[in-house]
Amino acid sequence: MQTPFASDERLVLSHQLGGSLFIAGTDPAQEISEGRFVRHELRAATGFSGFNGFSAISNIQNVKGASGGAAGSSNVLIGNGGNVLTGGDGRRNLLSASATASQLFGGNDDDILIGGTTNWDSDPQWQTAFTAIMAEWTRTDLGYTDRVNHIMNGGGLNDPFLLNPATVFNNDGGNLLQGQRGGAMDRNLFFGLDPAAEMLPDFNADPDMGDLFVNVPPRP
Repeated sequence: MQTPFASDERLVLSHQLGGSLFIAGTDPAQEISEGRFVRHELRAATGFSGFNGFSAISNIQNVKGASGGAAGSSNVLIGNGGNVLTGGDGRRNLLSASATASQLFGGNDDDILIGGTTNWDSDPQWQTAFTAIMAEWTRTDLGYTDRVNHIMNGGGLNDPFLLNPATVFNNDGGNLLQGQRGGAMDRNLFFGLDPAAEMLPDFNADPDMGDLFVNVPPRP
């Protein structure tokens, strides 16, 4: 596996699930470009738990998700604020900025871009939550409207893990949320403070074939 790390930097293979590796590095200037799930943490990377869990990671600023893969492949990139998160092409992505404004760039398929945080980011079962959410989001037997309805209200493969104004919170806006639309059928789901408070260079407001932006409150 190729990585952008120099020999004096550390690469940790900390968990494996379904053939996907979750990796972390220690240099804040580095970019991680492999793996299905990456979660940023502010604390140091300690107490690695092998293949039974995913331990804390730190000092990763820019993350690029993997591209391609079998049907149902996805990336979940959870930031810690001030990051550049880039989804992979040929798969669906979920990108979350965390507590401060970030730059999120989706891939060329339907993506979920979150200008803020969710209840699931730091939940002990965060992988279970996002795996369920992405199982629903990557479905090919349902269109965009049905998948969005399930993601927000339940009734799909993501139950009981929902993304809606009760579980998603804004980070005061100022995020760059770019869906990287791959064509007319590519429709993205945005969460944030307000469309006027976020940078949305390719947001499609068409009520029939466009994207949905969900206004979410600040974290209580």
